[in-house]
Amino acid sequence: VFLTVRILCFSNFVFRVNVKDFVSPNTQFKFIPINFQETKVKIKLRNMTRENIELGNVTPHNIKQLKRLNSVVFPVSYNDKFYKDVLEAGELAKLAYYNDIVVGAVCCRIDISEKSRRLYIMTLGCLYPYRKLGIGTMMVQHVLNFVEQDGNFDSIFL
Repeated sequence: VFLTVRILCFSNFVFRVNVKDFVSPNTQFKFIPINFQETKVKIKLRNMTRENIELGNVTPHNIKQLKRLNSVVFPVSYNDKFYKDVLEAGELAKLAYYNDIVVGAVCCRIDISEKSRRLYIMTLGCLYPYRKLGIGTMMVQHVLNFVEQDGNFDSIFL
């Protein structure tokens, strides 16, 4: 799996992309000069297997990581009430870790009306370099297992 990052140089300004938050310590970097104004960085993500991926609870100690992840993955900003509700969601809010690095998250809530009890998946996202590795599938499977074990849901919706 490769992630390509472009670093553009305009006169005296250099726009840098900080990838430390999104890659593991084992990541190899390869710099490929394109021309004097642009440098392309190819990052090889090695040994990415399901054994390196696990789900963890959202806690007051890691809620800032969820906020940072959401700010990168989603085009909207979530308010403090959203994160307060996530902290109270228990098994319905999970962080996905790859080698102890937060790379994805799923946050759900129970929606109860007069006629039905539904599970609403509020957010489900994964950092771009870690997509297509089964992380989203693992998070959705966790939600499906929760719904099946509970046995009292009419539906799941996004």
